Formats: sequence, C-alpha cells, structure tokens
Amino acid sequence: MRQLYWKIFLWFWLTMILIITSIAFLGGYFLRESIIPMRNNTLLSTYANAAVMVYETEGPKALEYWFNQVSKNSGIRAYLVNQYGEDVLESSLSGQLSITDSKLQLNILPNTSYREGRMMVSKVITSQSGMQYRLITRLPSAFSNFTTQNLQLLWLRLLLAIFITGIICYFLSRYLTTPINKLQRAARQIAGGQFSTRVSQAIGDRNDEIGELADEFDTMAERIESLIESQKRLLQDVSHELRTPLARLQVALELARRRSKGLAESELDRIAIESERLNELIGEILSLARLETAEVSLDEHVNITRLMEKTVQDTNFEFKQLNKSAQLHGEEGLKLIGNMTLMQRAFENILRNALRHTQDHSCVDIQIIELKKPHEICITIRDHGPGVPPQALPSLFRPFYRVEDSRFKDTGGYGLGLAIAFKAIELHRGDIKAYNAEEGTGLVVEIHLPLQDKATTKEKE
Repeated sequence: MRQLYWKIFLWFWLTMILIITSIAFLGGYFLRESIIPMRNNTLLSTYANAAVMVYETEGPKALEYWFNQVSKNSGIRAYLVNQYGEDVLESSLSGQLSITDSKLQLNILPNTSYREGRMMVSKVITSQSGMQYRLITRLPSAFSNFTTQNLQLLWLRLLLAIFITGIICYFLSRYLTTPINKLQRAARQIAGGQFSTRVSQAIGDRNDEIGELADEFDTMAERIESLIESQKRLLQDVSHELRTPLARLQVALELARRRSKGLAESELDRIAIESERLNELIGEILSLARLETAEVSLDEHVNITRLMEKTVQDTNFEFKQLNKSAQLHGEEGLKLIGNMTLMQRAFENILRNALRHTQDHSCVDIQIIELKKPHEICITIRDHGPGVPPQALPSLFRPFYRVEDSRFKDTGGYGLGLAIAFKAIELHRGDIKAYNAEEGTGLVVEIHLPLQDKATTKEKE
C-alpha cells in the first residue's frame, strides 16, 4: 500500500510542478518580451515629453535642475539631444555613453524607442515649436538588472509553489490511501480469524466510493462471521448429540460380547476399535469447538520447561516399542500465565505428530530457549521424517487437513491435533509455524510464547 501512496503522491506532485513551471516560464517570457518593453517605452516617452517641455518653456538651467532631480530620485542619468544629435546642455556624451556621436544623428537612429545594454533611447519627440528631440538615459545597475531580479524572484516563487503543492499532494494522498490501508488491515484481521472486525467506523462518514466499499466490506464480514458461527455451533451440537448414541453403542457392544460367547469376537473387536476411534474424533471436535469459542481460563502460572519434560516422558513411554524417542534441551524456570492442561494438550499433539512421522530409530529434537528481544519463549520441535511439500505448509494447522503423502499414510490421525495446538497457542497470544528443515530431512515446528517475569511468578506444579 505504501507503493500506491507514493504513486498517487508523486504523480499529483509532478503534474502540479509541470503546470506551475509551464505557467511560470510562459509568464516570464511574456514579461520579458511584452511587459518590460512596453514599460520602457512608456517611461522614455514620459521623461522625454517632460524634458522637452521644461527645456523649451524654462530654459537649459531648468532642464539641468530637472535632470539632477531625476538622477537624485531614481538614479537615472538623462540627456536630451536635438535633431542634429547635439546635447542641448552641451555635455560630453561620447565619454559617458556607449552610443557614438555618429549614431546620435537622428537620420541614423531608428524612430522608435529601444534599449542598448544599460542605455535607453526614446523615439523622436516633436515639440510645439517643430523641433525634434530624443531622450537618452543611462540606467543604474539595479534598474538595468530589473529582468534578472524578476527572474530570481520567479524562481523563489516557483520553489515556494512546489513546496506548497507538495504539502497539498501529501495530504491528498493520505486522504485517498488511509481508508484503503484500514481496509487492508481489516482484511488481514479477518483472514487471521477476527471475524468481528469492521471498518465503517474507522473510515468515518464518507459518501464516496470508498465509503460504499467500507459498507460492502462490513456486510461481507458480517456474513462470514455468521456463517463461521453457524458452522461452529453445528459442529459442536452434532458432536454433543453423537456422544449419547455412542455411549449406547458401547453398552450394546458389551452385551453382544456376552451373548455371542466368542462366536463373533473378531467382528466385535473391530466394532470396538471403530467405536473408540469415533469417540476420540468426537472428543477432538469438542476440544476444538471449546477453543474456537474461547471457553477456557488462562490464569494459571505454568512452568513450560517442566511441563515439556513431563510431556516428553509420556510420549517416550508411548513410542518406546517403536524405537522412537524425544530429547529435550532447554533452559530451566521459563514460565508464563495460561492454562496448563491446554498447553500440555498442544505440546502432546505436536510431539506425537513428530514421533509418528520421524524415521525408525531416530530422535525428535526439542529446544527451549529464552529470547530477550522480544521477551518470549521459543520452542522448536524437529523430527527426522520425510517432511511436508512446501505448498502444504500453510494448511497444516487447518482443521481436518491431511496431506496426501507418505508422511500421513496409515497414521490414524484425523487432522485435528495440529489445529488444536494452533488454537491453544493462539489463545496464549503466541505464534506457531512449521517449515522443512534446511539441513537433512524432517519438519520443524516453531512456537513463540510471551514469557512471564521470573521475579513475580509463582510456580504451579
């Protein structure tokens, strides 16, 4: 989603920069080619008419005084030449101006105002007496750099505009992508089993397409939650209902044994085996249903190390005849708050699954360590069996899932053991994952559980 955010931000910002830059340079070009020449012509015509009027009405001294005032106020040095190219105040123009005496002849210079470097020459001014004059001005450095200064100011305005549009695009991108991020987080929560997740309130009262999408998302989430809850209730109710006829079946089986007098012993034994398997399956389903509805208390102080030691002893005794065993390596005194029975059930299911699939005459390795950052327990259980196809790893902890592979043939499992372990670890705010060993063969199940402070823990054996 960050990629979408940056795409929106950068595309909007670059578009705004392109528009602003185009407008700025077009404005600069118009200013340089149209506004400034127009301003120069107006300025020269005004000065020229004023100088001619002062000269002809009040004389040379008044004109000299007027030129001094203009120079004092604006820094512009001005000269008035007649139609013969002579300075009416008889000053040395060639030593002060870049225009030569020959160019000052009216028949040589153009009849329009123009600029040459720091000099501006007005068009021909005809006085009331019929004489023709021209005003020549020598501009100060600051005035001659007017265009350059305006271009510098233009760049400053351009940078300021880019900065402001960047801020606007930033908030616009956040406005567009924030609700999408919330939808993404909600989708992840639902995928993780939090079916009560809703997004309409988090997004707010929006009347656009995103608001409609949030409403549709909530409708979908409500439907999924309803279906899942119905499935859980159905599974639990059916399991409870099967317990009663199963108990009657076992009673009837014992009566049949007595009356058959050994004539159908093998058949009755088979019925007993299948009845026991059915009883185990119902027990597993009820256990999973209780975990799904969180009908367990998590207020016991559990010593994980000792609990795992007891589990290893029990499973080693169970698999002793198959020449398989489990070996525990770990730190002592690692404790957490939870449900001891539930944790033992989870460890037993994982360990039995590992012993069931490890090779004959091999050992399942169990490692328990304390991780300082984050403050948690890490438990790894590795067997030495054939492993699991990579595409099946994400589904291992799904209820009733079994891999159609030699690892799971003739194992007698129902696909519920690892699902129960997963839910038990999840209820303890832990994490569990499975992956194939990098070296050799076998499956590794890795469990992370939040660790309890040793100083405040009271152990419950």
